Amino acid sequence: MSEDDLVAFLQEKGLLHRERSCAKGHAMKLTSGRSGRSPTWRCRADGCSQEVSIREGTWFDGPRRRTSLETAVLFMYDWCRQTYSIQNCERELGMCRSAAVTWNRWMRNLATEAASMEIGQTIVTGGEQVWRRRCGGQDPFEQLLKDVSTLCPPS
Repeated sequence: MSEDDLVAFLQEKGLLHRERSCAKGHAMKLTSGRSGRSPTWRCRADGCSQEVSIREGTWFDGPRRRTSLETAVLFMYDWCRQTYSIQNCERELGMCRSAAVTWNRWMRNLATEAASMEIGQTIVTGGEQVWRRRCGGQDPFEQLLKDVSTLCPPS
């Protein structure tokens, strides 16, 4: 999957903005990443050259910004299928041990928050297991994407 295809997929799932406006209210254009850079939103209006990261205001912003979108989505996919061992993350995704552990924590926290919201009460322990049972016969990756877009929609 190309980076443009991945961005379109994440936009379709509600995890990335579909459109943005600059601080002056002009419509911004999504530009493809060049030379190893991530895609950005750019304002092309006269006298305005504002540029915003595609991740800004999304769940992928902040500390998650250090991981490429491709690696993040592949980790999320592997986590849903419970194939996210440290060794797999290092070998297949090129992640260091600490990044894999941190991403696992983020996934477990997200699953716990989603399960808590679903049942209407705070879950202290076992949130990941409650979330996985809640998925039932559904595709857990699709459910995770839905939960991210519900709990952390682009702002």
